[in-house]
Amino acid sequence: MFVTDAYAAYNSIEVRGRQSCLAHLLRTAREIRQVLAEMKMPDTRSARFCIRLTRLLKLACAIAIPAGHQAREKLIARLHRILNRVCANPLTYQKAETLRKRLIPGAREHAEVFTFIRFDGPPTNNHAERALRPLVIFRKVCMGTRSEQGSGNTVIFNSLTETAKLQKSSVLDLFQVMLTGTAAQAQNVLFRNSS
Repeated sequence: MFVTDAYAAYNSIEVRGRQSCLAHLLRTAREIRQVLAEMKMPDTRSARFCIRLTRLLKLACAIAIPAGHQAREKLIARLHRILNRVCANPLTYQKAETLRKRLIPGAREHAEVFTFIRFDGPPTNNHAERALRPLVIFRKVCMGTRSEQGSGNTVIFNSLTETAKLQKSSVLDLFQVMLTGTAAQAQNVLFRNSS
């Protein structure tokens, strides 16, 4: 399963089981509601749309179905019917209407909102964003690297380090073997604790 936000570059990636990040959708709905609340003549239909969408997405995240259970597809179909009702009517506030159009039947994201239920995966890409956070902080603190090769090396070393941590392997052992041993030995160090 591939969890993404609305960044257009992800559209070119063909994958079975794409999931729209529900945290991003919830954040967008919250931001729209905040703007609407500050308006002198608030658009109640757009605000109500954001509230109903937020409730639906939070409900979907809270549902737990055992792996392989036949009720998954029925639940997904039911959630889509509710989503279709939430998104049925056009809205006057442009940002709310843009969000609504992303989720109507026929739109790419419509089919990607509840994929996590089918694949028993995460409904958000928060885990990926947390994994990238150290690189983002590094780039901000030191203003990045001074060359394309430096950027490439930074990404590779970070990827190896994080993979070693996730595999519960020693980062120091990995780099020592990478500098003194073969690729096969480094791979054995990296994945020695895998089953």
